[in-house]
Amino acid sequence: MHAAVGSAGGWLGQAAKRMTVWDSVFFTRVAQCGYEYEHFHAFFPLLPGLLRLAQVSVQHAVTQPEGWAEVCGLLLSNIAFVASALLFCRLSSGVLQNERLTRMATLLYIFNPASVFHSALYTESIFGLATFAAMHYAQRHHMLAAASLFALSSAARSNGVLGCWFIIHPTLVGLGRCGRTARKVVRSLLCMMGYSCLIAAPLIAFQYHGYTTFCGGLRGDSSLLPSWCNTRLPYLYGYIQANYWGVGFFRYYQLKQLPNFFLAAPVLFLPKSGYLADDVAVYVYHWALMSAVVIFLMHIQVATRFLSCCPPLFWYAAHLYSIQGGQWIWAFWLSYVALGAVLFPNFYPWT
Repeated sequence: MHAAVGSAGGWLGQAAKRMTVWDSVFFTRVAQCGYEYEHFHAFFPLLPGLLRLAQVSVQHAVTQPEGWAEVCGLLLSNIAFVASALLFCRLSSGVLQNERLTRMATLLYIFNPASVFHSALYTESIFGLATFAAMHYAQRHHMLAAASLFALSSAARSNGVLGCWFIIHPTLVGLGRCGRTARKVVRSLLCMMGYSCLIAAPLIAFQYHGYTTFCGGLRGDSSLLPSWCNTRLPYLYGYIQANYWGVGFFRYYQLKQLPNFFLAAPVLFLPKSGYLADDVAVYVYHWALMSAVVIFLMHIQVATRFLSCCPPLFWYAAHLYSIQGGQWIWAFWLSYVALGAVLFPNFYPWT
């Protein structure tokens, strides 16, 4: 039995390694060797940590461990994708109160234009799982649970800190109501700040880890320090994005990038005014904020997967499908699924 597992592990591991492309290579390297270089800190620790844990759990069960980090990562991502779809359905049902729209939105999420990333060794599925769970609890006003899960999402990706909006928005709406005493106002503001700090804690801790790793041991001679160590507020993640990937305010607006703008346009410019009812507004504002981050700061083609964990994208697409027939929506959705499945694993640029 052990020999059979080992034999299967050999070809399975090799197959998984061939599917490890782009950022997946960095995630597996960090899981195996830690944060060896400063630019590795562009990849947040939740996925590598889970990957490391899964690899350690199975390494004694196989005789050929090579490639099992990749196998574990792919299994983890796909299990998380299935779980995130179930949570998305539950969240949508609670918010939309419309079973038909919920089913259609869930199908659109399952076959979303960035689904190849949700099935690959990337953070999208784990981030989506934590984010939808957090939104589910926030929608039921369980703010401590919501903040804890948003903190988990910010350990997966930097934009997880934008989950603070789901704490800030209801607090501000509550403060606008009449009859609030000064004591209740102060209590609400303190809770808002406390939960927001909890959400931001993984990002802050990760930046501190980078600072102590690359700056802490060379305090005696500042000339030996990396340049970002000597800034007033050292921020390793921002430095990496700007200097290794050219991310910055309007820095991607170049004529040669025009094809990437066309690639991102269908998802990015889908109208965000489809829902503005009180129960949905908080999600729409978050969606708009995420879109603004992509438009002004990021590589524009990343929009397809960056926004794939924004529920209103799928709610509004489902709404358009219900009132217009929506064949064009499915044509766009499935064409991106097919193109991604071909281009991404073959090392061609894809969002």
